[in-house]
Amino acid sequence: MFKNLKIGVKLGAGFAFVLLLLVAISAISLMRISDMTTATTVITDDRMPKMEMSNEIMMNTMKMARAIRNVVIATDKNFEKSQIDLIANTRKTNGEIMDKIKPMLSTEKGKAMFEKIVEARAKYGQAIDTIIPIAYSASPTYNPKQATEYLFGEYTKAANDYLEQVQNFSDFQKELAAKAS
Repeated sequence: MFKNLKIGVKLGAGFAFVLLLLVAISAISLMRISDMTTATTVITDDRMPKMEMSNEIMMNTMKMARAIRNVVIATDKNFEKSQIDLIANTRKTNGEIMDKIKPMLSTEKGKAMFEKIVEARAKYGQAIDTIIPIAYSASPTYNPKQATEYLFGEYTKAANDYLEQVQNFSDFQKELAAKAS
């Protein structure tokens, strides 16, 4: 079939075929670039912010744990009060972070993990509300021995459970980011 064609037609057909391949490769490349852009956007606008916020919650929780310990071992009422104020402000900050994360959740597993964080946070909040009155030396229910026992018992368990749930959520977000990448 191609033997009877003139050289110009053969070259034109070859050039047209190369152009057709070029168009196909360009179209495929544009689709793949679009997929990469979508995946990158998911990572940078969804997964990373959730990981950063969960890490901030963990850092704030460690800050509160340090402040609780300070209240238990301190004897200066002004210092104790400053630590209690720090705890209150940090709890508020963590609540605001949780409020930011909740509408960002899109997977059922993420929502379930977030609910576990909410439950653990409530127990942790109760532990803080229990320990402060017995640890604060200006409180009428001040009891340093009981505060120390509570610190190393129920408070630590509640704090560790809370941190574990937040860490699990953060790890899940890392896993999703790895899949997207």
